[in-house]
Amino acid sequence: MVRILVLGGSGLVGRFLMPRLVEAGYTVVAPSRNPPMQLDCPGIQWVTLDLGQANAIDELPESDLVVSMMPIWITAKFCAAMNSARPLRVVAFSSTSAVTKSGSVDESERQLSNLLFSGEAELLALAPRVTSTLFRPTMIYGGPDDRNVSRVAAQLRSFRFFPLVARGVGLRQPVHADDLAAAIVQALAASASEGRTYDLSGAEVLSFRSMVERIGTAVGVRPIFVSIPLSVARIALKAVSVLPRVRGIPRESVARMGKDMVFDHGLAKRDFGFTPRGFEPSESL
Repeated sequence: MVRILVLGGSGLVGRFLMPRLVEAGYTVVAPSRNPPMQLDCPGIQWVTLDLGQANAIDELPESDLVVSMMPIWITAKFCAAMNSARPLRVVAFSSTSAVTKSGSVDESERQLSNLLFSGEAELLALAPRVTSTLFRPTMIYGGPDDRNVSRVAAQLRSFRFFPLVARGVGLRQPVHADDLAAAIVQALAASASEGRTYDLSGAEVLSFRSMVERIGTAVGVRPIFVSIPLSVARIALKAVSVLPRVRGIPRESVARMGKDMVFDHGLAKRDFGFTPRGFEPSESL
């Protein structure tokens, strides 16, 4: 059986990916500081390991394949440090945030965009020793801690009302974590995906407002929308940023409610048969 090293396997996409890899016939090695018991099954070897520690990489068994859901700039440094005598095949996650946040007025978001672009370039530059396939997913959902759909659902359950900037007309394409897991397995088997970067989006395009309405239906709440100016929204988000439910939400995210964030996944469909589902928030709540 082919051994595959999975980085970030305990995260949202990893929870769907691990059983898919086992079903596809791979032997999975997954390092984690706290291996999740619910993913403990035959075919998965959890290694209790903090990859941030010095020489941690030396404790991992040699693998021909690597899948990484870690930040792309960390993945690039990890793969560069791997001492393998054999060619290495890698599927790694970046993000469409590389594009959507490149022109943000928020310096931290521009820095994130730069990190994503530089990480992609560093990983691709490791060729031919490392052959990479890069994924740029859109808004990921599919679990109670997805930080996207679940946050909106929590807001609606608690308050029913939802603030909108620019009437929430910006278009979105949420992509389910399980569809991304399927894409990984498909890409590993497709030589056409080697050395390429793919935008991975959901099958359905809908406005931000429609997305919130769909989430409301899933949790049995009819949202009460309140239109507010962008300047007020920024101040309000800053004021409540200390609350656990909104901590970590970028301040400029409110400005993007009126902006389209749509990406074509046609190349992924052509090269390895990527076929995502429509937006189904009930599956993650």
